[in-house]
Amino acid sequence: MSVEEFREKILGAWQLLSYRAEPVNGDEPIYPFTKNAQGIVIYSYDGYLSAQLMAPGRVPFHTSDRLAGTEKELADGLRTYMAYSGKFSVYRGLDGHPRLLHGMQVSSFPNWIGDTQERVAKIEGDILILSPADPVSLAGKIVRPVLQLRKL
Repeated sequence: MSVEEFREKILGAWQLLSYRAEPVNGDEPIYPFTKNAQGIVIYSYDGYLSAQLMAPGRVPFHTSDRLAGTEKELADGLRTYMAYSGKFSVYRGLDGHPRLLHGMQVSSFPNWIGDTQERVAKIEGDILILSPADPVSLAGKIVRPVLQLRKL
């Protein structure tokens, strides 16, 4: 499949089926937002993406004022939700697999703002599988996150 065909296939909204982080040392996978993580990733025709991932059962704040939460509510809110948006592009990696570049104009994790991250991408049937090109640090471990999504 050409890069152009791959880009056409990923356009639209995708529902998260699973989000796991596989430790590079072979330990059991970590499920950052539980095994029942929820989320939607959208790739638009004009080259933008939006990724929203969260743990199920997030506890509401004690107030409807989102800035007046307790320190625990605010910390838990960040710990159980991840989001970013920006420009994306598709190219073919040296390994022959499609690669995505996710530009992060905005992000719930401030360290990612202005970053560009590379994703290895493949489609198996109606499932899109995404993972970073390189392992990352998560909860003190070096892992390779893997997202599986189904087209909405």
